[in-house]
Amino acid sequence: MNKEKSQSILRMREVEHKTYRTIGISLGVSPSRASSLYKKAVQERNRQNRDPFYSLSIRLCNVLFMRNIRTVKQLKKEIQSGKLHPNNYGYWSARNYGWKTHSAVREFLGLAPEIPHGKHFHIPPPPSTTPIK
Repeated sequence: MNKEKSQSILRMREVEHKTYRTIGISLGVSPSRASSLYKKAVQERNRQNRDPFYSLSIRLCNVLFMRNIRTVKQLKKEIQSGKLHPNNYGYWSARNYGWKTHSAVREFLGLAPEIPHGKHFHIPPPPSTTPIK
């Protein structure tokens, strides 16, 4: 169910106090289906309110769960201290936490992107400004 549809169902039921029958008529579905769509929209809304990492990928949420990071504040502290970083090995390493995931976390937190460096990454030199003959 798309976001606009779920918001309209929530608005019709909670703000306008419409019955499932009238919601079903306006959506072109049965009252039973309107009821199940409403319940699904409520569950989705509750999940968004409960989960601070709702917009992140499942893989990244699993990494944060395994690292016992439950709040955005904890995540920001781990990133800024360098404990959660793709180049960490040993105790602080996190499985499935690479540069792509690191970039997504930094973007989520509103931090400046970090350029990967090291022997595995090749950053090409800037193009020359001299004309080619």
